[in-house]
Amino acid sequence: LRRTADHNYRYRCTLESASGRRDVAARYLVEASGSSRAVLAALGQSRRVSRLGAGIEYECKYIGDAPHRATLFVGDRFCPAGYGWIFPTVAGSVRVGLGVLRPQQKAKLPELIDAFMQSDMARQLDVGAGEIIDRHVGVVPADGVPERLVHDRVVVAGDAASMAIATVGEGIRYCIDAGRAAGDAIATAVQTGDDRS
Repeated sequence: LRRTADHNYRYRCTLESASGRRDVAARYLVEASGSSRAVLAALGQSRRVSRLGAGIEYECKYIGDAPHRATLFVGDRFCPAGYGWIFPTVAGSVRVGLGVLRPQQKAKLPELIDAFMQSDMARQLDVGAGEIIDRHVGVVPADGVPERLVHDRVVVAGDAASMAIATVGEGIRYCIDAGRAAGDAIATAVQTGDDRS
């Protein structure tokens, strides 16, 4: 990715895929590469996220007797510098997860959640987890919103803009809204030729 002096097509990039390589040119870019901030990093305009919320979640068949109860828990034993959750779903499953802060906490998440699932605490909290249906892992930025969300003709949205909420480990609604707003603003700029707004 590189910035050019061409006022109409400010950015040029070489894309690689299984079908080969091709060069593309763009008037505007939406930086939505997640916590890597790969677009801004390639342009030398931003550092990568330095603090992350890392999470792991098992979705299991629910075999408990409290399908409407949600539980949050904390403690250094299973979620140091973070928290855990137990959320039954309307689909008849239960999601059990743990989240910690990186790089402060180096604990291995699969080991932590497996230890929790086999622990007395899981029994005390009445997790109600049966057979594992699926496993989810992910990260969200946790180092605050960047100073700028617009860099020349690059608009930052989603996790690249730290729009996730670290306290609950999600933010997809805000990311979708921000992406739509960025798209609308860019469409207006293309139609009017005015990129000041």
